[in-house]
Amino acid sequence: MPLAILFPRSDEATVDRRYASWQSELLLHRAGGSVELVPYDSGEHMSEVANWLDQERCLVITDPFALVTRSSIEMLELAWASGKGEAAVPVSNLASRAELRPEGAESYITIRQFEEMSARIAASKSEPRIVEWADDDPGLFLTSREVLTAIRTAARHALRGKRVVVASGALVHRWADMRDAKHLALVEHVPNDAHTILDLDCGEGLLGEAIKKRQKCRVIGIEHEQAAAAHARKRLDDVYYGDVSEIVAIIDQRFDMVVGGDILGYREDPWSFLIDLRRVMSEGGRLLLSVPNAANWAIIADLFHGRLDYNCDGITTAAYLRSFTRQSITDALAIAGWDIVSIEPQAPIVNREYETMIAALRAAGIEHSADELAAPGYYVTARIR
Repeated sequence: MPLAILFPRSDEATVDRRYASWQSELLLHRAGGSVELVPYDSGEHMSEVANWLDQERCLVITDPFALVTRSSIEMLELAWASGKGEAAVPVSNLASRAELRPEGAESYITIRQFEEMSARIAASKSEPRIVEWADDDPGLFLTSREVLTAIRTAARHALRGKRVVVASGALVHRWADMRDAKHLALVEHVPNDAHTILDLDCGEGLLGEAIKKRQKCRVIGIEHEQAAAAHARKRLDDVYYGDVSEIVAIIDQRFDMVVGGDILGYREDPWSFLIDLRRVMSEGGRLLLSVPNAANWAIIADLFHGRLDYNCDGITTAAYLRSFTRQSITDALAIAGWDIVSIEPQAPIVNREYETMIAALRAAGIEHSADELAAPGYYVTARIR
């Protein structure tokens, strides 16, 4: 029976989010075979969309960045066929409710690992569960055109109060809005005696806000997205809107702490940028960076499989222009006239595949550092030489 896949139109400003939408469409085509994605506006009522559908079964995508595999769609169809609910929803890595989280799922970093985990979850034959839906965004759901014709709300709220079947074997990956949240880990690396702080690509200002709540200081942000800058101005002492490289080159203030969460990956010339950062430093000031690790074990494992997949977030973010390892970030800082104070590995994300790789390297007598392979990135503190 033909399946209609309803996909929300999106007009994203940044390349990483545009790519995430393209990637979601690509995986849906692969998962659904020769299907045609039917675009719809996210604000449209589902009853209006249903009027111009011919197919009886509808897979409604509410999150244009959600990643879906063929096995996930098959599990959704099996759950829907049970007839126990008005729609079938998947389990997800970001689900807030326990019954919507996958059972037995291991950590994964790359798209390939997600696909393998999705197949493993599907093969586990987990029993579907019945829940009454609250008002969460399901990411996607499978239902009938008949059900949709009675829904006079947007897709995001379509399942509110409905009895739905949770397809426990259908794993869907969803990207968190992590840009600000993941940088909050930098707070503990900012010294308590820092009084003037510059936050590069500050996003909506959550990092600076957290620092200001902890200690008495002045935090200035630089942000290239207008909407994010507007939010940041409510949290920080001041925000410059524009390209961070251009603003750093002309700013006339000096800071005893400059913070850059993953900033170097977005620079075409990170070496000159690091040199330019010296001019905004107070005497004795420090630079704090978070740097993704291109030598992470999962990236290497993907290369063994002939894969290097870009994505919305993580080590191979589609917007990155440059990548670093522990050695190359050390070299970059040395070239730019900085002395490293500390390099701390970020919390490892590992699973059985990592253990298998380390065991194979040891058995083959290949020199390696298990800790550096495990690190998804580094927190680097430096000062002017």
